[in-house]
Amino acid sequence: MVKYGGPRPVKATVSYPARAVNTTYTNNTGRPLLVIIGILSEVDAAADNAWASINVDTDDPPTSPIAYGGFVAKTGAGAQQASFSLIVCVPPGYKYRLNDFSSGTGSIAINKWTEVEL
Repeated sequence: MVKYGGPRPVKATVSYPARAVNTTYTNNTGRPLLVIIGILSEVDAAADNAWASINVDTDDPPTSPIAYGGFVAKTGAGAQQASFSLIVCVPPGYKYRLNDFSSGTGSIAINKWTEVEL
């Protein structure tokens, strides 16, 4: 049986840090961190893809994909865009990284990166 202490007060500090794709960050807050990333995914030609994953673990760089999204263009479809969000919770001391796995003319861009310290 696990005995829990009293309830933790919710801090819920929201920030909008400048972050980059393919860069590793560490949660040094001492509290869980909710990371919400709004992404624009684009392709210009058929069969190219534009997708991303966010990896979270203690490795540097982190290797465990927790969430991913994007799309592969259909043959003959031409240019396409899609917006999506990746949302993960990062434990204290863990590393997190948004990875771009696009190919051909595909690309992803960060629309908005939000972090909520819980």
